Amino acid sequence: MIFEGDRRFDLQIRLPEHLRADIEALKRLPISVPMQSVTMAANAPQAAQAAQPAVPVFVTLGEVANFEITQGPNQVSRENGKRRIVITANVRGRDLGSFVHEAEQLIAKKYRFHWDTGQPGADSLSR
Repeated sequence: MIFEGDRRFDLQIRLPEHLRADIEALKRLPISVPMQSVTMAANAPQAAQAAQPAVPVFVTLGEVANFEITQGPNQVSRENGKRRIVITANVRGRDLGSFVHEAEQLIAKKYRFHWDTGQPGADSLSR
């Protein structure tokens, strides 16, 4: 997670499959951190300390990140800046209306989220 003021962002790195397979190699990826001045001995003149150039500093990804392999969606869709997941089903042996009604009731017992009928101009229901 990246922190920018009071905002937080998930960090995602996209790599080819052959590079993603080796977790230990991923942990060794270098990450550049803000430049820092070279530290000089305490008895060095102040002018000499100020004149030292900044040097790049790196840490490994494994030092700042946790790694875990999980299942997730193949694609993350967004609508109005929010994640959107579409669930589809093939209904056989019953009418579509009663299936949708029963599914909404069963899901509403366990989860709280926003229902959208998908119909233009139709009201969305909040569960």
